[in-house]
Amino acid sequence: MDTQTQEHKEHKGKQRVAEAEAGPTPADLLKAVGVSFRKKLAKARVAGPAQRLAEPWVAVGHLDPETTEAELRAHFTHAGAVRSVTIRYSSGTVDERVRTEGYSYAMIVFRDCGVAHDALLLSGSRVGASTYRIAVVSTLADLPEIRALAKAAVTAEKNVRIPSSSASANPKPLKVEQTKLWLHRPEIRNQLALQAEKGKTVYELHGVEFTLETE
Repeated sequence: MDTQTQEHKEHKGKQRVAEAEAGPTPADLLKAVGVSFRKKLAKARVAGPAQRLAEPWVAVGHLDPETTEAELRAHFTHAGAVRSVTIRYSSGTVDERVRTEGYSYAMIVFRDCGVAHDALLLSGSRVGASTYRIAVVSTLADLPEIRALAKAAVTAEKNVRIPSSSASANPKPLKVEQTKLWLHRPEIRNQLALQAEKGKTVYELHGVEFTLETE
């Protein structure tokens, strides 16, 4: 073996060691997500026929603040063709400069409802090198941030009664201040508005029944 060949082998060996010490590359991480997703999808196909959501989109919560739209697009392409990715903030805006509260979520729109349904299997995965495990849901009310808000509201308000199977259908009303806390959220306000359109006077959100008290 000549000296040049030996030096080349030593250089390649050092390069492999350096790459291993540096950890997986973004491409490696993305490939690992794809492998895991395909396994989950195969199991889902065996369990039953593919379902379809009513709309071709999913909402993504528990986002790393550093996650970008480009990273999300690459991540969700494992499920199928992505039409658009939008990161929104809890103020209801897409402009981070006017963000008023502490969380963001993403809206991922796909080419069809079947792809959107498959994308739900990406819940619990990590985007890139982030340590956050994302939550992928089909309705905004199921975002972990919204659920946390509802849980906090129920915990803080003693006169909100969580009904049991044997409870009577006479829930106590929320106080005015608590009503405002719920209704300043567009997602919650829209959900309650849909219930009101159906003529309901007793509302339900995340298993909690209540009536709304006005000022």
